[in-house]
Amino acid sequence: MAAIPESHHNQLTDIVAGNKNELLLLDLSHNKLTSLHNDLFPNLNTLLINNNLLSEIKIFYSNFCNVQTLNAANNQLKYINLDFLTYLPSIKSLRLDNNKITHIDTNNTSDIGTLFPIIKQSKT
Repeated sequence: MAAIPESHHNQLTDIVAGNKNELLLLDLSHNKLTSLHNDLFPNLNTLLINNNLLSEIKIFYSNFCNVQTLNAANNQLKYINLDFLTYLPSIKSLRLDNNKITHIDTNNTSDIGTLFPIIKQSKT
């Protein structure tokens, strides 16, 4: 699996895409990132951006069909629009814990049960 060596536990404040088509795992955890670029690594299946200073994640609004694991825990996220999940059809593990989330928008999400099938199953 292609990965950027030693990109975690540093003082990184920005990341620039290099040979982005081959990268499958990106661990940028424990840095000082405040934003990510929308065109960041389209073939990723694991993105670890936990323990940074992210207040929003515009990367959610790009199409990352292959992302199965996304860890954005321990950041400064305040607002989450659940529509971002439609851009992550392969997601299996999502962590958003220990943020400062005060608002979760579900207005444009047509059926929350399709985004969270386990919750839907437990209600029936």
